[in-house]
Amino acid sequence: RPILRQTLNAIPASSGQFFCGLLVATLWLTPHSTLAASVTLPASADTALFEVSPDANLGGSTHIPIGAVGNAGQGKRGRGLFKFDTSPIPANATVTSASLTLTVVKTPPSGASSTFAVHRVLQAWGEGTKDGNQGQTASANEASWNQRLTSASSWSAPGGAASSDYSSATSASKLVSGLGN
Repeated sequence: RPILRQTLNAIPASSGQFFCGLLVATLWLTPHSTLAASVTLPASADTALFEVSPDANLGGSTHIPIGAVGNAGQGKRGRGLFKFDTSPIPANATVTSASLTLTVVKTPPSGASSTFAVHRVLQAWGEGTKDGNQGQTASANEASWNQRLTSASSWSAPGGAASSDYSSATSASKLVSGLGN
């Protein structure tokens, strides 16, 4: 599971791969006393927005589909949502760097490389408990492609919209090819 206080939304810049929901983020901290420390925090929540099943939740799944998903030529997208709790970090600490690790467990049949981007999510969303290849119908307050909190709040546009649901600024991006971290 993931790490960091700000919620991250992995959004593919081009067609892509599937990632496992296992994330490890390492934060380098510098308290006022100039001693550096490394802290590894697990994600407090994660789920996927899955265009193939727009009303489904995947919050209980161990894998997060990200990138171009579904059958060949379908053109459907998958986006991963990750929340991080940084309350263990001292209030007087300065985060000087952070890293995020995803594990690729499945790639497209073509084996094509893809660039993935990470953006800060601006709206509250619900993790949920559903799983399965395409998730299951989201219950109240669970995220889906269509709603960030089912029965309560929709995304500005299905799958989320830049500037209103997530930051249009890219926090980080990475070319990904093959399996592994």
